[in-house]
Amino acid sequence: EHNLAKVRVASSSLVFRSFFERMLEWWNGRHEGLKILWPLRLCGFKSRSGYSKRLIIARLSAVFILKSRYFMKIRKVLASDLDAVMEIVDAARGIMRASGNMLQWTGGYPDKTVMTADIRRGVCYGCENGGKLSAVFSMIPGPDPTYTDIYGGAWLNEEPYLVVHRIASLPECHGVMDAVLNFCYRHCDNIRIDTHRDNSIMRHCLQKAGFAYCGIIYLANGDERLAFHRAAR
Repeated sequence: EHNLAKVRVASSSLVFRSFFERMLEWWNGRHEGLKILWPLRLCGFKSRSGYSKRLIIARLSAVFILKSRYFMKIRKVLASDLDAVMEIVDAARGIMRASGNMLQWTGGYPDKTVMTADIRRGVCYGCENGGKLSAVFSMIPGPDPTYTDIYGGAWLNEEPYLVVHRIASLPECHGVMDAVLNFCYRHCDNIRIDTHRDNSIMRHCLQKAGFAYCGIIYLANGDERLAFHRAAR
């Protein structure tokens, strides 16, 4: 009941309610004579008996929320996307500050020059939801010069790898890390990432995704970063 209450709150969104109500109305109107509907199967029901429209909408909303990350489209970012990219970067900086990460992405970094360079190199990618760019990241083939020296540990291997930098998303966009990493794994199963020690959100995501903490690296400007690595099993 507690979990269902959460789903009902999520399903109260006008977008969810409008979409699923219309879908159910269309299906019921078109296939009124059917005893079992595919929306019922999707929700775990075996028959019409014992269900209410509200419960159907709630469960469909839950399915939609849980699977929404798999509907995310990832493409290369274009120069025409730059304004949207900077909006996402600013939003991500705000998320950092709100979570207590006050020292990462300071001094305007990453600015338009940095993001434009990634776009021109063809390494900047964006996640789209409903045709709107909602997250960005840079997937860069190694070697990364700042990863040459690592202190207090070691990389898992010295095989060719990809580096993921500058991951940013809008606050309402969920499932970004899973989508980004799954995309990267399709290109290479050896991934390295670094982050600020105060970036608790990223550290949690990396731990959840099976990354191993390997030590400390230093950026070109001398700033410390925690280094993480996930290699093929």
